[in-house]
Amino acid sequence: MQVRIGDGIVPPIGKWYNRSSMKIFLLSAFLAVFPSTSYAAAPSEVEAHILASINSIWAMNFDESQAHLEKAKLVEPEYPYIYFGQANLSWLRYVYVSQQTDPALKKKFEKEVQAAVTASKKWLKSHPNDAQAYLALSGAYGLRARLSTIQKHWIRALMDGRRAVKFTRKAHKLDPELYDALLGAGVYDYYSDALPRGIKILSKLILGGDRERGIESLKIVAEKGNFTKIAAKLLLIEIYTEDKYGSRNTEEAVRIISALKKEFPKSPIFHKIEHVCLYEAGRFEELSASIAEYRRRIKLDWPYYPKKDHARMFVTEGTAQFAQKELELAQKSFFKASRLADADDKPERWAVWGMVRLGQVHDALKSRSKAIEAYKSAMAFPDIWGFKGIARSGVRKPILLDLKVGQLPPP
Repeated sequence: MQVRIGDGIVPPIGKWYNRSSMKIFLLSAFLAVFPSTSYAAAPSEVEAHILASINSIWAMNFDESQAHLEKAKLVEPEYPYIYFGQANLSWLRYVYVSQQTDPALKKKFEKEVQAAVTASKKWLKSHPNDAQAYLALSGAYGLRARLSTIQKHWIRALMDGRRAVKFTRKAHKLDPELYDALLGAGVYDYYSDALPRGIKILSKLILGGDRERGIESLKIVAEKGNFTKIAAKLLLIEIYTEDKYGSRNTEEAVRIISALKKEFPKSPIFHKIEHVCLYEAGRFEELSASIAEYRRRIKLDWPYYPKKDHARMFVTEGTAQFAQKELELAQKSFFKASRLADADDKPERWAVWGMVRLGQVHDALKSRSKAIEAYKSAMAFPDIWGFKGIARSGVRKPILLDLKVGQLPPP
């Protein structure tokens, strides 16, 4: 399960963060905590550019989002949400665009998240009752906690998470009708159980947490929130497709994502999330149609439907076939994905995962030598995403012979 601290969604313990570039766009929920009421001492022009920046994120147009933030900065150079938005964009470029393969982008993110913290604190000195500014500060600490969690610096992540929760609660206290402020607390309440055992105990002592309360908070935000409404819906989708404690509801997840797709018909973000929802709901015929449409858009060069996503489509298709025990078909799909692993100058995450999946299918077909070959092929790539341990296990002994295929995205 995935950990989120404060207003930050903190990978990589969870299923969707490191396991799907689609899920990484759930991380853009951070941008959705931009204020839902008028900005304290911020011109309406700044508000307009920030709103446009958020909309560009959902459309996957990072450059346009960046341009709007720069225009906002020309109007009010000290406004904290501008710096928060900039830090979030750097995070998305590092995690989503480079797939964590570019250390220069990581360094840029670290610099900009600190700038967001500094700008928020400076603004609050002259605007001490600005609830939205506290949300910006909370989100900046949440962003930093996310990186610490990736690096497995649990205590540092927990301390930044503590700060994030503190400031999001401060924002809600200052403005009880600022429903956007409930997002961070709700997220932490639900996901606090996802931390490693020792850290989880410490987390409970420091921050508390209540799974059911977290779900109810997210429902309120999904209904009454302003800029966090979509983020809350995506978080509920995750819960409805992953929850192991009685809240799983895959049909509700499909309903929510179907509505979002209608609202954003050209966005690949929601198209990819639809694949996960349909897979988890076992609606394989509809999933096949959705994959076909995604491929059509790649072929027609739709904006933000890159050719590299062919690997993802092959893995998605193969995983659905695997789950239906159509092993020969799954074998062909994973093989096609694996052929794309080094098609670019950097390894392609879904294609390398396709190699691991290919090994698993070979094992299921009792083709042990081919399985070992596939696992070793995956191990030959840099272990950017933590696949090597799974592949190494596959080399040692056959895995998934009982066809418990598991989730759609990579781990």
